[in-house]
Amino acid sequence: MIYDEYPDKLQLCLMCRRAYEQVMKQEKWEKETYTPEQIREIVEILMYQELMERRGKGRRQQEKTVASCTGLVL
Repeated sequence: MIYDEYPDKLQLCLMCRRAYEQVMKQEKWEKETYTPEQIREIVEILMYQELMERRGKGRRQQEKTVASCTGLVL
C-alpha cells in the first residue's frame, strides 16, 4: 500500500489511527503538555514523513538497479 502510486486516503487514515491508539496506550501524557488532537496531528505528520522516506528509498534503489543494468553511471 505504501508503494502505490496513489495511496488510498482511507487506508492512510486507518494506519494513522492505529498508530495514535498505540501511542495513547503506551505513553502517559500530561494534560497540560498536549491535547489529544495535537498528539493525533503529530502522529499523522510522523507517519506521512516515514512513508515518504520509505517511498524515496524504494525509488532511489530502483534507479540504481536500472542504471547498473544499462551501464549508466549515476
